[in-house]
Amino acid sequence: MPNRPFWPKFAGLLAVALLCAAGAPAQDKPLAVPNAPDITADRMEGPDAKGWYHLNGNVYLRYADHDLHADTVDVNKQSGDVRARGHIDLFRKDQGHWSGDELNYNYITKEGLTSASEVQTGHFTLLADETRRDTNGMIHLRQAQVTTCTNAPGHWHYWLTGDRIDFRPEERLTIHNATAYFMGVPVFYAPYATRDLDHPFGPRIVPGYGSGWGAYVLSTYTYPIYTPPGSDELIGNVLLDYRTSRGLAYGHELDWSQELLGSGHFGFYLIHDAKPNSMLSDTTNHLDGSRYRLYFEHEANPTPNDQVLLHADYLSDEMVTHDFFRSVYRDESQPDNFAAYTHRGINYAIGGEVSGPVNSFYDGVGHLPEGFLTVMPQELFADSGLYYESDTRVGFLAQQWGANDTGTNNFFEPDTARAYTYQKLTYPLHFWDNIVSVVPRAAYRYTFYQRLADGRTNETRSALEFGTEASFKASGDYGDYRHIVEPYLDYCFIPALSNVKANQSYFFDSVDGPRDWSDLFGINGLYAPRAWNGVRPGVRNDVQVREADGTRRTVFDWDMFMAYRFGTGNGDSTNGLRMVGWDATFRPYKNVTIQTTGLFDPKEHRMDIADTSMTLGNPKHDAVTFDWYHSDPTDPSSLHQPADPRLVGIYGYTNLPSITLASISVTHRFNDLWAANGFVRYDVTTRDLQEIGGYLEYDLDCISFRLDAGFIPPITRTDGTRRPVDYRFALFMAIRALQADNIQKMQGW
Repeated sequence: MPNRPFWPKFAGLLAVALLCAAGAPAQDKPLAVPNAPDITADRMEGPDAKGWYHLNGNVYLRYADHDLHADTVDVNKQSGDVRARGHIDLFRKDQGHWSGDELNYNYITKEGLTSASEVQTGHFTLLADETRRDTNGMIHLRQAQVTTCTNAPGHWHYWLTGDRIDFRPEERLTIHNATAYFMGVPVFYAPYATRDLDHPFGPRIVPGYGSGWGAYVLSTYTYPIYTPPGSDELIGNVLLDYRTSRGLAYGHELDWSQELLGSGHFGFYLIHDAKPNSMLSDTTNHLDGSRYRLYFEHEANPTPNDQVLLHADYLSDEMVTHDFFRSVYRDESQPDNFAAYTHRGINYAIGGEVSGPVNSFYDGVGHLPEGFLTVMPQELFADSGLYYESDTRVGFLAQQWGANDTGTNNFFEPDTARAYTYQKLTYPLHFWDNIVSVVPRAAYRYTFYQRLADGRTNETRSALEFGTEASFKASGDYGDYRHIVEPYLDYCFIPALSNVKANQSYFFDSVDGPRDWSDLFGINGLYAPRAWNGVRPGVRNDVQVREADGTRRTVFDWDMFMAYRFGTGNGDSTNGLRMVGWDATFRPYKNVTIQTTGLFDPKEHRMDIADTSMTLGNPKHDAVTFDWYHSDPTDPSSLHQPADPRLVGIYGYTNLPSITLASISVTHRFNDLWAANGFVRYDVTTRDLQEIGGYLEYDLDCISFRLDAGFIPPITRTDGTRRPVDYRFALFMAIRALQADNIQKMQGW
């Protein structure tokens, strides 16, 4: 309700259903009559012989779903007619705001006819010479204008005019003989134009230029297929793109959302590529010009405890996302295809998945299918203090080597049925008011293989695990700061595996062995199935500060740890201090975050991985983001006997080079109109510039303009050939109230 002056000493309350006799003298006291609008005014007269009440000065009328403010109002108790004049503001629940100088309507039937008026509904402002409302809620405006600009009329940056505009608030707007104006210049005409007011329907066009594409226009037209009241919807997107150097491309997408069945996305994109091999190495299999991408994604939660996830990408070749869906390629250079179902109980989870590569040119492991049952930690017997947890998986696994793979593993593609279970018992002990905790554990790991790497069938592997984790926690306050420290020590003993040895089974995933060097040390709470006898000491620190509102904010969170393997007395070089690691987050201020994680191998003087990022400010306004990533991977079997090089997953470690990457992004908003961003990605190892780019943005009250630019320099590939330079420019223009969040749906980069 608007905040208007209210003068109680003059106010009167009128209800039109029960009124005084006709011809009553003028009154300056409140009138209260039930079953009619609530009305206050500086002065009231009536009713007259025809049942009209006359109200003057700061009139406020409230009835059912609307509020009316005006200088003068006449109300008829018999018909429900209302005549309002002067500085009229009409607010209707869920239907927006109307203002004007004259308004005639019926508060019972909701039908009315007005003179020149202004209507505001949602993001839209409409001006009209004449406005009429039907009893069904449809509003008709003649000689009307519509915009989302917030400036006063006469200072709009864009608008559309029409001989007639029909709209139902919060639903749909239709313009007859529509002309679009931009900065006062007519730029478009259509005899009929319509738009859904509750969805981002309509066209989106992005022009640009790229070295690999030439001049291009990317376009998407979004339209409703099924949009009933509520959250259910089915929406279509027509894709039509043209690149002068590559040719025509087109496709279609479906987006759906249903309360019970879930939400998802399906699309296809076809490219008639005139230069399909322009970015490829000369030694790569050359591609056909008919290229495509089919993609599907769905998520459903039919009950609070059940979830279904589906994700699939089927491609014409391994470079199609690199060439035409750059943002997709950055997230997933190889698609992750899966269909998974999970049911979560109070203390367990059960489900299954089918996953793996669907295109023959990709490497990967297929789970065809695999089911699982996970039991969360729970007390085994009442008041026993003994806790049980487990993880069990059963499925059929198959390794696929890509059709273009030239590695030594290319000559065989193993597959086998596999059953795996991990059973664990713990007995938590707490001392001195839970300051000290000691948790002994015993675990058993069992794996069944239908087939082994050496040709044997129906073999099993077993591993026992014994260990204890001890910790104590202390805290102290220093003014507004609180420091919590928790030293801990984890001891683990895993004897040599029985039956199937580490170098006899296939290597599909972490069930069979360590995928990363860090898996050997149980950092995530689960040690790899390899012989181990050692400790992992560490200390956690948490520093908090008291805010002005009394809440506490974490300023510094740091976990420092290491791993030490006990020696055998035989000069084994794999013993001693094997790993030093850390995981820290520092937030000295709300808009400053520094995060760093790392693992160091003191035996080989090798930094296995180091990942550091820093963000200063708000990324949407003024911000600086810096990232530093280093990886020097090694064969995780380095603590044990070398594995058979034919085994899946092992050979690749000898081909992973050390890499160090750095990137920085700076965003600055100069004022309400201008903003800019620049970023650089740099390969520190090879001293090569990977990419440089950014954008310049100009924001009006209702329209945003953005010029994006990117440059990728030429590089020399591992086979000695040169990849040409790649640069692009793109111009985005969006109506801020309607399309700013939907530009990302455009194809490209």
